[in-house]
Amino acid sequence: MPDQELLECLKQNGLDHSSLEEAVRSEPEKVLEKLNQAVYDLNRHFTPEVMDLLIKNFPGHASLFGILHILASRQPERSRIMINHFQENFPKAPVHATNELYYISTNDPHLLDPGLLRLSARYLDSNPYTIYQIFQFAVLNRPELIDESLVDRLISGIHRAPNQAFYFIRELIKKRPEFMPSCCLALFECINYEEHYYVKREMLQDIKAVAEFSHVKTSIEKALRRPMKAGSKRSRVLMAIMFRQSRRSKQAVLLNSLDLMGQWPVLWEFLLFLIDISDDKNVSSAAAAQFLEKVYRLSFLVDGYVFNNLLVEKIAETENNRTNKELPAELFFLSRDRELGQLYNRVAGIADRTGQSLRLAPLLKWQERVKEAEEELLHIHKNKSTTDPELLRKLEIREHSLRNRLERWEQEKLHPDAVPGPDAVKEQHELLKKLVSGLRAEAVNLVFSLIQKASQDVYTAAARDLFGREIDLSKADPDILPAFLYFRQLSSGFPNNRKYLLKLIEDSLENRPHDWMWTEPKVREWAGQVKKTQKDIDLKRWRAEFRKEYLYDPADAFREKQERIQKDIQEARKLFKELKVKGMENADYNALREKYLELSEKPDKKPDQAIFGELGTDLERIRITQETPDSDYAGKIILEIETNPFQYLFMGEYGFASCLSIRGAYVWSAISNAIDIDKAVIWAREPEGNIIGRRLIALTPHGIISYRTYANRHGLAIDRFFTRFIREYAEHCHTVIARQIKWKPLLSDRWYDDGSL
Repeated sequence: MPDQELLECLKQNGLDHSSLEEAVRSEPEKVLEKLNQAVYDLNRHFTPEVMDLLIKNFPGHASLFGILHILASRQPERSRIMINHFQENFPKAPVHATNELYYISTNDPHLLDPGLLRLSARYLDSNPYTIYQIFQFAVLNRPELIDESLVDRLISGIHRAPNQAFYFIRELIKKRPEFMPSCCLALFECINYEEHYYVKREMLQDIKAVAEFSHVKTSIEKALRRPMKAGSKRSRVLMAIMFRQSRRSKQAVLLNSLDLMGQWPVLWEFLLFLIDISDDKNVSSAAAAQFLEKVYRLSFLVDGYVFNNLLVEKIAETENNRTNKELPAELFFLSRDRELGQLYNRVAGIADRTGQSLRLAPLLKWQERVKEAEEELLHIHKNKSTTDPELLRKLEIREHSLRNRLERWEQEKLHPDAVPGPDAVKEQHELLKKLVSGLRAEAVNLVFSLIQKASQDVYTAAARDLFGREIDLSKADPDILPAFLYFRQLSSGFPNNRKYLLKLIEDSLENRPHDWMWTEPKVREWAGQVKKTQKDIDLKRWRAEFRKEYLYDPADAFREKQERIQKDIQEARKLFKELKVKGMENADYNALREKYLELSEKPDKKPDQAIFGELGTDLERIRITQETPDSDYAGKIILEIETNPFQYLFMGEYGFASCLSIRGAYVWSAISNAIDIDKAVIWAREPEGNIIGRRLIALTPHGIISYRTYANRHGLAIDRFFTRFIREYAEHCHTVIARQIKWKPLLSDRWYDDGSL
């Protein structure tokens, strides 16, 4: 018997009936609407009989799903029955079901079960945005419900809602890293389908986070490097570009370049063109990766306006104003191949609009085929006087074949509409394959030549400004070219840094050793002081090759990580003291960060910019170290002395969060370290060559002093290796370890003292 409380509720809302059945029969929509409102307060009155009535009369109705949800959440003893009813009605109205399931996933995730999620995935096409949102909350609150079959189905529907699909996959990777390879590929699929470039850039920031996480969990990094067979060609190539790089410094460049592509849609579309024209049977990321790297390096040399003029507009012209280039007349038989015609037109347009010549070896060879055949016939005629019967027989066979070809080619030329024979079809097919391959390669060559010329022009102009004359950089060591960028960071207050950095470049261009680094008067004076106090020291071994390998065991990483954080916190407290900010003497990271943000929001009262910038860098390094999970890396760590002064310029790079970065407050000190022979950099590397840390040391009359370790985001704790290496290096040079000594510049104008240990 239906509950009288529900009838009374309906009566109070102007729906007066003797029974619920009569009410439903007479005014179905109004009754269901009121019951949907009443279920919150009167849920105990929605008896099995009432629910049977509603399910029978309102199968798949939006309000029915709402009532089932509320009853399941308010009556735990009936929740299983209500969820079963929900699933039974799901196929009747998937949109209504998923709309209500969204509220279940946000408010009552404990009601989710495998059946509901399977139904959602099955009907993904009906309501994709909402369904991906459901799965986002499922990942956050019930990740154990996500299995491989669900992931496969959801990945297959990415094109329906790439933005929401991306967020689901991103969260799934965090909770269930075992899905990393396929899900990472799916992230690239989302980027490809996303139409808004600003959203693409936001997505790429998450790709960066995945890359950084994989550097920490090296087992995942290895998994991401394996070739993927599923997915679109674009996504597979993009993933290969990012994750099959053994050098993380190059991977960082490529990731930054993809972000740059998001700012310049023309470049993004051209990148996709390079991917699309790659061989389908042998998909390679080489051309696309080189394009990304070359474009990024060019963008680093110039400002946005010049970059636009040098490259973006030229490529835009080739894309927006394509010329109607037709294949040469003698290739009439290929004119029916639409794909070849489009590719030829596009590549020829690139050549025209960038002022370059289109070079197609297969086409030239085809055009010269008659001439080559006639020359070979002449050669055969000259050799037919041979007395060797076997050779004569071969020459006659070859002569007969060539004459038949020449006759056929002439007939094909006279009768272009004739049906080609088997030999002609074979030749034409081979030419088609070679032309497609040649056009692909030429498209890459044309654009790379354009970028290379633009880069050379920029470097040549920089060299002209520095030297006051034209400098041929075509044969220069590529390692020296970035040095030109550092002159921008040197103000008029650094005459020696400019002078000696220029001498380094001149030496390299003239192929001279940097002898002046040891012979300048100030250096001789320093060397004399060192020899006076350390009779047995071997200065020839200082800043010369020295390399050691150590075995890394992650067991001690946590303790060392905490020590590193405490050292940086102490440094931040010291900087606050220099800024005359009181109350920070015993502050923890959160208090330090809060005070820093407070000061940064008061530009009129902001303290010394250099110290303030260094403080921000220190706090960022603490944040990175705290948030980086412990690495699972186990294996060799290689430490070595850097002998190339140009590499010292990169002390602030490689993700160290250092003020010596080219954009850092003390970038000039990287130059000081390069030109001052008393300073030396120790790099820590993985066997693959990835730089994971560095430490600066200096040789003084008291011995070797050492500065703090800078490690990047890869979660490794390496202080103990530096300590051991410096001790062994001191023994190698026949000197000793000194501590907490204030040191000074040598040839440089200024030098940033990081505080010796």
